[in-house]
Amino acid sequence: VSWMFYSLLLWIDGNRLKHLLFFTGLFGLSMIIRPTNGMFLLLVPFLFPDTKTFWERLKQLFLSKTIQLIASLAVFLIPISIQVYSSYQQFGKVQFNGYSNEGFSNITNPYFWSTLFGFRKGIFIYAPFLLLIIPGFIVLFFKNRRLFYGFFLFFVVAVYILSSWWFWSYGGSLGYRSIVDFYSVLAVPIAFL
Repeated sequence: VSWMFYSLLLWIDGNRLKHLLFFTGLFGLSMIIRPTNGMFLLLVPFLFPDTKTFWERLKQLFLSKTIQLIASLAVFLIPISIQVYSSYQQFGKVQFNGYSNEGFSNITNPYFWSTLFGFRKGIFIYAPFLLLIIPGFIVLFFKNRRLFYGFFLFFVVAVYILSSWWFWSYGGSLGYRSIVDFYSVLAVPIAFL
């Protein structure tokens, strides 16, 4: 996810095909590892300098650089197709989600506070360094409102979605392992300190 994030930033800055291909390929890999990594797309519009630039880049990608769009979609689908093919070979049916009997059964009543501060697996208990995200958000609010809105929205949605999983603590690991993928993203508000 860190490399994917970095590739996206390089593509935003330079608009080069290789960075877009790295981003989409790594995004495909991250999706087969943990489908909730798709939440990362929430952050993309906020990483552009302004909304107009974001829409112009998308318009350019869809209208004048369709070959780049097709190539990036193909690179995104390669890891996903390998996963789907592997599942088909093992189980005799096409499936992307290996957690078919599990899901987000706590979506209406997520374990939000337990996910953040619970002694069982709380993010801030097992990774206290992430507490710096709170003053980081305050500084980010005054330094760059656009980034603040994007990262704050991403953080709230990520914690909400992850805490809605049927087994909100995600097993017997030490710490909240489903948030580890996003450490590089959460480091940005901290970096503004």
